[in-house]
Amino acid sequence: MKRKNLSRKAKLTLAGAGAGLSLACAALILFGYVSGPRPQGPSELTLHPERQEEIIAGRRAGELKTRLGLSDDQTAQLSQMLVSFRAELREHRRQNAGNPAARIAAGRQKLQGFADQIRGILTEEQRARFDAMREDRMQRMESLRGLIGAN
Repeated sequence: MKRKNLSRKAKLTLAGAGAGLSLACAALILFGYVSGPRPQGPSELTLHPERQEEIIAGRRAGELKTRLGLSDDQTAQLSQMLVSFRAELREHRRQNAGNPAARIAAGRQKLQGFADQIRGILTEEQRARFDAMREDRMQRMESLRGLIGAN
């Protein structure tokens, strides 16, 4: 049986494809290692849909606990405030479903009032971080509005 000799170009192409495949496999293995273990089983929301508001508020309060350095007491207060605010906002949306402009304007006022409530349970240092977070978010929203052409 005679073997055909591959051309130099074909050899380089095969070598490049092999190297690319090796790099892709290494990247996939590294990504799997870095991303860590995945939680097993159904989420808490799936198991307890009746506690949806409480679970979502607890998650958000936990995020803010980490970012602002809240105490356990502050986190519990914030979680309860979030549950109440979400219920109030949902009712506001339901009542003003036919008037989007009024709903948005009043919603912004409610959000500002809620931010003031949050600021009331924070220390001076935490308030400064909270205000910086809000300012950063407002700037990102404004730049997003500029990109999509919304007013």
